[in-house]
Amino acid sequence: MHEHRYNKEQRLQQLSELRLALRDLIGVVSVLPSFAHLKSAYEAALADVENLQLHGFEQEHLSALSRAIPDAFHRHKEWIPPLERNAIGTPIEPEWFLTLESKLQPVLSKARVLRELGYY
Repeated sequence: MHEHRYNKEQRLQQLSELRLALRDLIGVVSVLPSFAHLKSAYEAALADVENLQLHGFEQEHLSALSRAIPDAFHRHKEWIPPLERNAIGTPIEPEWFLTLESKLQPVLSKARVLRELGYY
């Protein structure tokens, strides 16, 4: 089996994708009062991304950045997303959660890739 290690150009592309995803996420948490406390962490991560793009990086910088990006939820084995009841009483995921999750998951996914050296 062949192993592929990420090269500098791929890492710069990953950082660019993370930068865009963080900007989208910051826009969402800014308007959700229950998650506004996370805005500063995501803004700090965005500043770190931009700094690494400008000044260069080593793998430990990418790994540290990846670990510094928090999830908005404490997900554990038995975690379920927040639910609300619709007009007929059926539990559904609320619109605010769907919006937040649609912006949060790309950030978490792109951050996770930064910890990986490559893939098989």
